[in-house]
Amino acid sequence: MILQYTDVMGDGQPHQIKAEITTDHPASHYGIPVVLLPDGYALNAESWVLMSYRVLRITPTERPLMESWLSNLYAMLGIPTMSAQMGRKGGQSKSDAKTQAARENGKKGGRPKKQEE
Repeated sequence: MILQYTDVMGDGQPHQIKAEITTDHPASHYGIPVVLLPDGYALNAESWVLMSYRVLRITPTERPLMESWLSNLYAMLGIPTMSAQMGRKGGQSKSDAKTQAARENGKKGGRPKKQEE
């Protein structure tokens, strides 16, 4: 895959590099993929963010590994995934059907009390 980053500590210019993503590396634990830079080191989450890394080209076989790597990156940074954001938004939405269901349930006495043991 081809990545682009901005050299914030050097010339401040964008650079392209060829990187590899794999689960067959000592830095990979429990099948979690790692992005290997040309020097053989694994790319970490802090560098990805601070140096504004982005994927320019990726092969179809690398794509699922990169999606997994990014979902782990988002989890480490506390950023919810798109599906989590959409689910949260859907739960907050109000519709006529939800309002009607709440009225019907209220007529039945509302939410049942928890049974204490």
